[in-house]
Amino acid sequence: MDLFYEGLRSRLGTFRRDDRPDVPHLVVDGDVDDRLVDDFTEAIFKTVVDAQSTAVLDLTGVTHFGANGIGALITGRALAHDHGVDLVVEPSPIVRRVVHIVGLADYFGLAREHA
Repeated sequence: MDLFYEGLRSRLGTFRRDDRPDVPHLVVDGDVDDRLVDDFTEAIFKTVVDAQSTAVLDLTGVTHFGANGIGALITGRALAHDHGVDLVVEPSPIVRRVVHIVGLADYFGLAREHA
């Protein structure tokens, strides 16, 4: 899914699955903000539900990460916990920074030395 907001040059986030054997991977690029947080949350949910033991969120291509994105990650991690799935977050620099600022680095297993 590729969403663009008319009138702005910035690209909204894109989502695609790049699954590995037995490990679903959600790859997210571009801006993740309130305009597509519902789609982001749904994509996380589908990735977690498809997982048997581990699901990966590759956010290394994310260029903007709003507060609603944090909410989607928290909700996704709760769903993963309920399903017995380890949710691995691979952050971009901006995602890592936002997660650290809100005090959730340990919650998502992101080492401080990379901030």
